[in-house]
Amino acid sequence: ESVKVRRVENDYEEFEKARREAIDGARTAFEAKMAADVERANDNIEIRTRELQRNKAETQAEFEAAEKRAREEEGAVPPAMAEDHKARLEEMDSLVRVTQQRMERERNETEQRARHEFDANEALHEQEIVTRRVGSSAQVRQIRKAAMAKLKAGESAWQADAAKWLFTAQRKIEMKKQEDAEEAAKKGKKKRK
Repeated sequence: ESVKVRRVENDYEEFEKARREAIDGARTAFEAKMAADVERANDNIEIRTRELQRNKAETQAEFEAAEKRAREEEGAVPPAMAEDHKARLEEMDSLVRVTQQRMERERNETEQRARHEFDANEALHEQEIVTRRVGSSAQVRQIRKAAMAKLKAGESAWQADAAKWLFTAQRKIEMKKQEDAEEAAKKGKKKRK
């Protein structure tokens, strides 16, 4: 019985150890992949931000040159031109901010989806361990129950035999007492004669 129980327990422990190592390895690989993906996404955001800022700087230089020509030709920058340039530069600033926010949001959503999928997969592996533990516990209980039933059957047989022996012995003792009493009664009658 104890050999069978120990075998079941060892099988479960080996299974759990292997699963835990697999889960831990997968978690480490996942975290490394996520760190690389985040780094790559941050680099892409930085590249795109610089590109938009460079475009803005080029546009601003073009606007300044146009405003300089207008000052030279007309003596002053027309207010409509100055307002248009200012509004377009503000739009470009807004585009930089919006693009950066959108790319960060996409990166975060992608990361959250990947983490959610990985966590769900990890939960399945954890459930396998729990299911195996429950199965092992049930197996151990069954082995112990069978051993107890076997032991109880032997013990019940021994108790039944012992009860027979006791009954037989008591009957013999009673018969012996009765015979002794009859003999004593016969001897008592002989002595009186």
